Amino acid sequence: MTKMIPEAFPSTVESKAEKRIFKLIRDARGTAGWVCLYSVVVHTHDRKRRAEIDFVLLTPQGIFAIEVKGGRLNCENGVWHTISAGNVKTRLKESPFEQASGGRFALEKRVKEKFRGKPASRALFGYGVMAPYSHIHEQWAGDDQPLAYDSTDKNISLVAYVERIAAVHRKRAHGRGQRLKRADIDELASFLAGNFVSMPSPEAIIGDIRDQLNELTREQSLVLEVLEDAERVIVDGGAGTGKTLLAIEAARRMAEDGKRVLFVCYNKLLASRIRDRTETTTYEGELVVRNLHHHFHELIGQSSFASEFNEKYDPKEPDKDKVSAMYRDLFPEYAFYAANELHEPPFDAIVIDEAQDLLTSSNLEVLGQLLRGGLESGRWCVFLDSQDQVELYKKMDKAALDFLRAHGDRQRLTLNCRNTRPIARDTVLVSKAKRRARARVDGRPVDFRAYKKRDHWIGQLKRVVDELRTESIAGGYVSVLLANAPTRNEVRELEAIGLVQLTESDVPSLGTPTLQQITWSTVHSFKGLENDVVVLVGVRDIEKDRHRSVSYVGMSRARTRLHVVLTEGCEKTRRKRLREHVEKRDSDVGMLL
Repeated sequence: MTKMIPEAFPSTVESKAEKRIFKLIRDARGTAGWVCLYSVVVHTHDRKRRAEIDFVLLTPQGIFAIEVKGGRLNCENGVWHTISAGNVKTRLKESPFEQASGGRFALEKRVKEKFRGKPASRALFGYGVMAPYSHIHEQWAGDDQPLAYDSTDKNISLVAYVERIAAVHRKRAHGRGQRLKRADIDELASFLAGNFVSMPSPEAIIGDIRDQLNELTREQSLVLEVLEDAERVIVDGGAGTGKTLLAIEAARRMAEDGKRVLFVCYNKLLASRIRDRTETTTYEGELVVRNLHHHFHELIGQSSFASEFNEKYDPKEPDKDKVSAMYRDLFPEYAFYAANELHEPPFDAIVIDEAQDLLTSSNLEVLGQLLRGGLESGRWCVFLDSQDQVELYKKMDKAALDFLRAHGDRQRLTLNCRNTRPIARDTVLVSKAKRRARARVDGRPVDFRAYKKRDHWIGQLKRVVDELRTESIAGGYVSVLLANAPTRNEVRELEAIGLVQLTESDVPSLGTPTLQQITWSTVHSFKGLENDVVVLVGVRDIEKDRHRSVSYVGMSRARTRLHVVLTEGCEKTRRKRLREHVEKRDSDVGMLL
């Protein structure tokens, strides 16, 4: 793949041709070490005050200015026109090759001034024209014809096209033109990006990608229609497919229709996030949002069993196995007793999000008692990932899932609307996820950083945090996620970096500039949440199911940027999987993207 600057195609640009060429260059095979800059403006030009170059390709073969033309190109008696989809013919002031050539010479002049005596000043300079919807080769036989890429070239690789135009320009330069090394390319890219590319701020890029991700997919719209019409629905999909978004919308609509709705999930931070999004609305009915055990606790506390329960429940119990047993057995048992004391079920509908984390038969028995008509005949919506996120908590009871499937319509979500393509792809590769939801939005590559010893992840984390702060990215846009619960010493080191532990009061400010400090959380606590920039640290195993599930959940929380700090052993395994993926890319790329 080619490194793109900027990393995502701006959503404000309407040119379909430029967007198509952006993707073609970015996804090209055999371009490791190449850099492509989009929309380069050079302010020194022999005939114009400035030259605008659609794409500048920096390759070992040379430096190439690429002009892109949409619509159809037509040349009559040496006069060039573009013809729009509506057959509107527009005369061009100059041929696309003259335009590309002018940009090339303006660029060459500035590069040679800056890099005098260096390899970049002796590189081969050239240009090309890419018109993916035209038939230039069929209708025009000028000297520049080999420099054109048109609709007949769709089956040739970008590397082959660049080699073709490089051969033409090398012949014209009488064989001159020094090859560029990767260090030369990187130095050139840094100079051009800093001086001739109008780079949006990191927060502007984050906002732009977020806007693209937030567009409701047709798949989600169809599922939402089912949720409105059907009485009982199970929605199954991988991370990032929009389950929580649809769960919130379904709950809102039922509350607006006058129903009293209970929205439950396992994670208390997720419940806090959902309350923040829903409690400002006035409903004809009522929407109650709780994490499951909080609701059970409230229910028990209002019953005659409160004292008996409190004798057995110890919130300060240090033994993790005993704590787990209390939540698994004690809470649903006494909540069931408490629910039996109610004169009638208090809710007209129940929505369960992240259901794989709380789906047990005993929990369902309590929820059935709280729902008018019970789970067999009442109104409910259940959202879950029955495959890749199950291992994180290992709470799901297959018998409970089978019960729901026997009584509800089943819907699938397959499109990833949270993560960019690179994040979605690398999440699958690292975690060996069973689901491969297709992502729609471009973005920057995932940043992987390896460490040697068990406790050395903190040093890599500090480097990433320093870089983010240098870019002036507000703390609210960044979440540091720990793959493992930190020791006391590690907590002190996190504090020394200036990170604070995420609390319920911080959750509403995630993804906003109002939160100044960067927060940290464990992956387990952050489950169900998301943020624009995620730094996942301390990944020590990507082979065992539980650890792969941690990586899957942690990595898939990132919307626009992802940094992963992992052991050298995990990094070697990741690179091996990547090589295997590249080798069979032709057959698998459709599924991964």
